[in-house]
Amino acid sequence: MTSSGYRQAVADNAKTLTSAQTHLAKYILDHSESVAFSTARQVGEAVNQSDATVVRFAKAIGYKGFSEMRAALREGLLERAGASGMAERERPSDLEELKTEVFAIDSELMRATERMNATALGEQVAKQLIAARRIWISGHGTTSPMAHYLTAHLQQITGKATLLNIGNGDIANQLQQVGPEDVVVGIGYVRYLPYTVDILRVARSRGAHIVAITDRPSSPLASLAHHTFWSHGGQIRSYGGRRPGRWP
Repeated sequence: MTSSGYRQAVADNAKTLTSAQTHLAKYILDHSESVAFSTARQVGEAVNQSDATVVRFAKAIGYKGFSEMRAALREGLLERAGASGMAERERPSDLEELKTEVFAIDSELMRATERMNATALGEQVAKQLIAARRIWISGHGTTSPMAHYLTAHLQQITGKATLLNIGNGDIANQLQQVGPEDVVVGIGYVRYLPYTVDILRVARSRGAHIVAITDRPSSPLASLAHHTFWSHGGQIRSYGGRRPGRWP
């Protein structure tokens, strides 16, 4: 279920909810963006209830637990971010108008991405990157340029970043060098290429700390990661009736 599913789940179970649960339901609906990236304890503290109460509430409206409800809220957040500013538009009359439209969409997606990632997450990952023995970056297909770009910047800053991609040297030999003191960053969006997923899986089995940059909680990269950054590449209805594409 997505956040719209959450709303429906609350409506379907409204008659059986206690007054405290009704209050909690409204709080979550009003603060879905923050709840989507909070713990049960943080949500409970916000409404002066225990984390156990939050978990019981999630189960009371049909979820297996708080984690499943939070995942649904995240999916809804990503969907809403993609919908903003993405309505069908007429073809711009000139290149200047097209440029304005493109940058407006880009700015909105950047703001959506900012809302989806907590500052504390960035601080945690930054500390791990600084402490790491080596930093490995992997991204294939359309995310390959991003992986190259991130590798170049982290190499300039830390002096210990390496691109870990198929076709970039002996991948088997590189993976043998990955260890528990390393951080491996994987970048991938729908459609998730198996090369990046397999590299993260092997790196995790070797004890490395995995950081994912991906687009939704159901992403296979997110399931392998210790920390995940959400980067929105929302669906855009392109101009002139052409087929929708991914952005960026």
